[in-house]
Amino acid sequence: MKLEKQKLDRLKKAMESIMEKAKEDGKITEDEQAIIDVLEETISNFEQYLEVAMEDGIIDEEEREKLHHLEEEIMSGSYFEAMKDEIITQDEILLLKTLYHVAYPNADTEWLDSDLIRE
Repeated sequence: MKLEKQKLDRLKKAMESIMEKAKEDGKITEDEQAIIDVLEETISNFEQYLEVAMEDGIIDEEEREKLHHLEEEIMSGSYFEAMKDEIITQDEILLLKTLYHVAYPNADTEWLDSDLIRE
Protein backbone atom coordinates (compact mmCIF):
# COMPACT_ATOMS: atom_id res chain seq x y z
CA MET A 1 0.00 0.00 0.00
CA LYS A 2 2.86 2.33 0.80
CA LEU A 3 4.36 1.67 -2.63
CA GLU A 4 1.16 2.70 -4.39
CA LYS A 5 0.96 5.92 -2.34
CA GLN A 6 4.56 6.67 -3.30
CA LYS A 7 3.71 6.13 -6.96
CA LEU A 8 0.82 8.57 -6.67
CA ASP A 9 3.08 11.13 -5.00
CA ARG A 10 5.64 10.77 -7.82
CA LEU A 11 2.93 11.11 -10.45
CA LYS A 12 1.57 14.26 -8.81
CA LYS A 13 5.07 15.69 -8.57
CA ALA A 14 5.59 14.84 -12.25
CA MET A 15 2.39 16.73 -13.09
CA GLU A 16 3.63 19.80 -11.21
CA SER A 17 6.98 19.58 -13.01
CA ILE A 18 5.25 19.29 -16.38
CA MET A 19 3.16 22.38 -15.68
CA GLU A 20 6.31 24.32 -14.79
CA LYS A 21 8.11 23.04 -17.89
CA ALA A 22 5.17 23.91 -20.16
CA LYS A 23 5.10 27.48 -18.81
CA GLU A 24 8.86 28.09 -19.14
CA ASP A 25 8.60 29.63 -22.61
CA GLY A 26 5.65 31.80 -21.59
CA LYS A 27 2.97 29.88 -23.46
CA ILE A 28 1.28 26.52 -23.36
CA THR A 29 0.63 25.21 -26.86
CA GLU A 30 -2.47 23.25 -27.82
CA ASP A 31 -0.34 20.09 -28.05
CA GLU A 32 1.13 20.70 -24.59
CA GLN A 33 -2.33 21.36 -23.17
CA ALA A 34 -3.63 18.13 -24.70
CA ILE A 35 -0.86 16.16 -22.96
CA ILE A 36 -1.57 17.97 -19.68
CA ASP A 37 -5.30 17.24 -19.99
CA VAL A 38 -4.67 13.52 -20.57
CA LEU A 39 -2.31 13.42 -17.61
CA GLU A 40 -4.73 15.20 -15.30
CA GLU A 41 -7.51 12.76 -16.20
CA THR A 42 -5.43 9.58 -15.97
CA ILE A 43 -3.67 10.59 -12.74
CA SER A 44 -7.07 11.46 -11.27
CA ASN A 45 -8.35 8.00 -12.29
CA PHE A 46 -5.34 6.40 -10.59
CA GLU A 47 -5.89 8.43 -7.42
CA GLN A 48 -9.61 7.65 -7.27
CA TYR A 49 -9.06 3.94 -7.75
CA LEU A 50 -6.27 3.93 -5.17
CA GLU A 51 -8.64 5.47 -2.61
CA VAL A 52 -11.21 2.74 -3.31
CA ALA A 53 -8.56 0.01 -3.17
CA MET A 54 -7.29 1.26 0.18
CA GLU A 55 -10.72 1.39 1.86
CA ASP A 56 -10.25 -2.04 3.44
CA GLY A 57 -6.61 -1.36 4.29
CA ILE A 58 -5.34 -4.04 1.91
CA ILE A 59 -4.44 -3.88 -1.76
CA ASP A 60 -5.01 -7.34 -3.14
CA GLU A 61 -3.51 -8.75 -6.33
CA GLU A 62 -6.48 -7.75 -8.50
CA GLU A 63 -6.36 -4.18 -7.21
CA ARG A 64 -2.58 -4.09 -7.67
CA GLU A 65 -2.97 -5.21 -11.29
CA LYS A 66 -5.64 -2.56 -11.92
CA LEU A 67 -3.38 0.13 -10.44
CA HIS A 68 -0.51 -1.09 -12.62
CA HIS A 69 -2.78 -0.91 -15.66
CA LEU A 70 -3.85 2.63 -14.74
CA GLU A 71 -0.22 3.60 -14.30
CA GLU A 72 0.57 2.26 -17.77
CA GLU A 73 -2.34 4.32 -19.13
CA ILE A 74 -0.79 7.44 -17.64
CA MET A 75 2.55 6.82 -19.31
CA SER A 76 1.34 5.52 -22.66
CA GLY A 77 -1.64 7.86 -22.87
CA SER A 78 0.59 10.92 -22.68
CA TYR A 79 2.86 9.53 -25.42
CA PHE A 80 -0.04 8.60 -27.70
CA GLU A 81 -1.61 12.02 -27.17
CA ALA A 82 1.67 13.63 -28.27
CA MET A 83 1.74 11.39 -31.35
CA LYS A 84 -1.93 11.96 -32.18
CA ASP A 85 -1.12 14.44 -34.93
CA GLU A 86 1.86 12.31 -36.04
CA ILE A 87 4.17 15.19 -35.18
CA ILE A 88 6.05 15.30 -31.91
CA THR A 89 7.70 18.62 -31.15
CA GLN A 90 10.60 19.52 -28.89
CA ASP A 91 8.12 20.96 -26.39
CA GLU A 92 6.20 17.69 -26.31
CA ILE A 93 9.41 15.68 -25.94
CA LEU A 94 10.40 17.86 -22.97
CA LEU A 95 7.06 17.26 -21.28
CA LEU A 96 7.25 13.51 -21.83
CA LYS A 97 10.83 13.31 -20.61
CA THR A 98 9.89 15.35 -17.55
CA LEU A 99 7.00 12.98 -16.82
CA TYR A 100 9.11 9.87 -17.22
CA HIS A 101 12.11 11.16 -15.27
CA VAL A 102 10.13 12.52 -12.33
CA ALA A 103 7.81 9.52 -12.12
CA TYR A 104 10.64 7.04 -12.70
CA PRO A 105 14.04 8.65 -12.01
CA ASN A 106 15.96 5.85 -13.75
CA ALA A 107 13.81 5.86 -16.88
CA ASP A 108 15.58 5.77 -20.23
CA THR A 109 14.02 8.38 -22.50
CA GLU A 110 16.54 8.47 -25.32
CA TRP A 111 14.10 6.51 -27.49
CA LEU A 112 11.85 9.58 -27.58
CA ASP A 113 14.45 11.54 -29.54
CA SER A 114 13.90 9.34 -32.59
CA ASP A 115 10.24 10.51 -32.69
CA LEU A 116 11.16 14.21 -32.71
CA ILE A 117 10.06 16.18 -35.75
CA ARG A 118 12.44 19.07 -36.22
CA GLU A 119 10.57 22.37 -36.24
